[in-house]
Amino acid sequence: MTLNRLYPHDTAETALTDDELDAAYNWSQGHRVALNIVTTLNGSLTDSEGTSNGLSNPEDRRILGRIRSSADVIVVGATTARKEQYTSPEHASLAIVTASGDLSGLAVSNWESTILLAPDGVVPSREARGATLITIPRKSDHLSMADGIVSRLHDHGFERILGEGGGKIAQSFGTSAALTDLFLSLSPRTIPSGTPWLNSAQTPGAQKTLDLGHMLRDTESGAIYTRWVAAS
Repeated sequence: MTLNRLYPHDTAETALTDDELDAAYNWSQGHRVALNIVTTLNGSLTDSEGTSNGLSNPEDRRILGRIRSSADVIVVGATTARKEQYTSPEHASLAIVTASGDLSGLAVSNWESTILLAPDGVVPSREARGATLITIPRKSDHLSMADGIVSRLHDHGFERILGEGGGKIAQSFGTSAALTDLFLSLSPRTIPSGTPWLNSAQTPGAQKTLDLGHMLRDTESGAIYTRWVAAS
């Protein structure tokens, strides 16, 4: 597979080198809050099986590795971590958001390096013995879930925070006042049902203006990969 750059400096006839791809997905400078999602053309984050596997391809996973390499911590909901069989990242901490404390069925291999994000009073199930529990604010009309998560993770020394899923995480991080980078991949298909990335429900958040950093195209699958950066 070959990735071509469509923006900036259209080089559609020339494949990106590994060094160019590393530079395109480097977000390791200072305090950053990023969201990485892959979505269908009609806004679904999942395929007909309820996971993102059917939307992904080898180039997408190659890019995912580069995005994760800049992160200090990766934030994912417990349901998504279970469905997608998340394992412990090699170079970052994994932070699992749970409202119930049920962490059964997860593929986490190293609970000692794992963070649990839960409202006060939630007791994690025994599978997560050894994990670090960080309390986050309960749902509020004024504070988005992502803003509460980011604030608490910053308090614990994490500078580069990456949100990945599922739907609630994506929707909340996508409208967070703290968002600095959005990595948005478009799978060239539509799916009649799935987890929506765009939600019409009223949720706390902030209106954001982002500038297009780059647009890449996978010449084999037709997938489009973009990076958007918060306007200064």
